[in-house]
Amino acid sequence: SAAHRYPHYWVCSAFRSLAFGPYTQRVGERERDGRDAGWVHVAVVGLAVTPLTASDVAQRVLDAARSSAGLTVGNLNLHGAYVYHTDTDFRQYCASCDVVLIDGAPIAWLARTPMKYRVGSTDWLDALLPQADDLRVVAIGGTPTASHATQLHMRTTFPSVKWHGADGYSNQRVDEALAALIRDADIVLVGMGMPLQEKWILRHRHLLADKVVANVGGCLDYYGGTQSLAPRWLGAVGLEWLYRLGKSPRRLARRYLWEPILLAVLLIRRRNSMFR
Repeated sequence: SAAHRYPHYWVCSAFRSLAFGPYTQRVGERERDGRDAGWVHVAVVGLAVTPLTASDVAQRVLDAARSSAGLTVGNLNLHGAYVYHTDTDFRQYCASCDVVLIDGAPIAWLARTPMKYRVGSTDWLDALLPQADDLRVVAIGGTPTASHATQLHMRTTFPSVKWHGADGYSNQRVDEALAALIRDADIVLVGMGMPLQEKWILRHRHLLADKVVANVGGCLDYYGGTQSLAPRWLGAVGLEWLYRLGKSPRRLARRYLWEPILLAVLLIRRRNSMFR
């Protein structure tokens, strides 16, 4: 069973019971939220996600990019769930997304989906880029050093992809040179961390209407080598957070140790207000 394979499954089970107790019989089950058949409502955290594999995402991105159809990609992990419930702009971004990926084992467990649907940005980009011949990608995020290193890596590894990098510090406001790159792009990746990247996308929607747009967090730093990516097997068993916490304890302690408690308290209060 999942409980025996993944020790942290017990944490999610406790979370479900704590947040909704006996009042909800179907917590964590797959329930449609009224959008379309691809959406799953995760009742315990009040979120909707689209379970897709990395290859599924790559194909949808390819199809949209080659047809200039436009596609907005979001993702949610437990940190994203907390931001969703505390930031209006982030909720607005999620509502605008065509797909919202499961980017964390706790969300996959709470949704009761197989772990093949737990897909990080590097997972689907790794599936996409070998097929992305001649596509124009603009990646905005990271420090100037990281952005340059990522651009060099991508142009060396995938020479047929037209990759342009722009750092996430000096490009909070878009100048005409970057605007021209975006207008010419097929895919725009924004990696500034939640919720800054989502706010940036919302502010610049007028440039992004027919693009594939994705919030990709720190993945640009991973490709540039300025941050180390956890072994993928750790993600599959729900322990990537522990690897990242060990690498950056001061920066990530609040996210991984404190925010889940804050989220639980928020959901308990919301549940109690529903039954008063």
